[in-house]
Amino acid sequence: MAITEYSIDNSKFQWIDVLSPNESELLALGQRFSIHPYSIKDCLEPEHLPKFESQEGYHFIISRLLIEHQTISKVHTIQQATSKLAIFYNEKFIITIHRLHLDFIQEVKLKYFDTHRCHAPSDMAVRLLWHVLKSYDNPSLKLAEEIDIYEEQIFLKSLSPLLMKNLYFLKRRTHIAHKLLQMTTNVVQSLQSKDKVALQDLRDTQIQLQSVYAQCLEDVNNLLHFYMSISSQKTNEVMRILTVFSAFFLPLTFIVGIYGMNFKFMPELEHIHGYKLTWILMILITVIIFQWFWRKKWL
Repeated sequence: MAITEYSIDNSKFQWIDVLSPNESELLALGQRFSIHPYSIKDCLEPEHLPKFESQEGYHFIISRLLIEHQTISKVHTIQQATSKLAIFYNEKFIITIHRLHLDFIQEVKLKYFDTHRCHAPSDMAVRLLWHVLKSYDNPSLKLAEEIDIYEEQIFLKSLSPLLMKNLYFLKRRTHIAHKLLQMTTNVVQSLQSKDKVALQDLRDTQIQLQSVYAQCLEDVNNLLHFYMSISSQKTNEVMRILTVFSAFFLPLTFIVGIYGMNFKFMPELEHIHGYKLTWILMILITVIIFQWFWRKKWL
């Protein structure tokens, strides 16, 4: 575990950043700042969903940010696609806890903490959550590009089981992001900050991203429906062709079956033109069936 404590002169609060902690170390940190052990355990759960809690003496936030380099891989769980950022804060301190190294932590420190642009821990929480939400921005553009590519493959190229598999993973990634953004709504709406402009910008960003991912999810679902419809249509085409062939050969098979019976006394058995007449009959039946199908526009 790496604990970094940020403190500068004339600052009204302290910032403690914790990277990749274990349970015992976090419990010790919780005792130092009077944080309830249950909150610490929630913080340690790898797949905990976003939430906001107001406890006695502090506020507790769990947020999840998308891991951008994994959004193009075959991920289908929240833990694979995202990473958790937990925030504890009150008037005197703010604690950030995360498993992966986050570049924007240092950016927020240099831009807002060191320059005294944030006068309270709640203002810092708003800036941190804004960067969490921005992690959904670039993946949404990549999702839109993937949707366009798969749409072209479905309508202009041949279908394949691999395409269906890729659509499944695309839907899972989109669904995960959309679900997390929906749950982040409560977090964003529960935040209070004196910096009203930054808080409103955070809420606008959340609404915009949720709308984008809702549209992406709808587009992916439509692609899946199109895939199934086109696949069913091609299956119907194959069955139609097989049915046409069956319709041609069914009466011919009936005739062959009759004259293939081994009875001693058959009327046409000794007929001198029986073979020719049978061929003429079968060809005539084939032509009649063809003309009938052609008039019905089944061919």
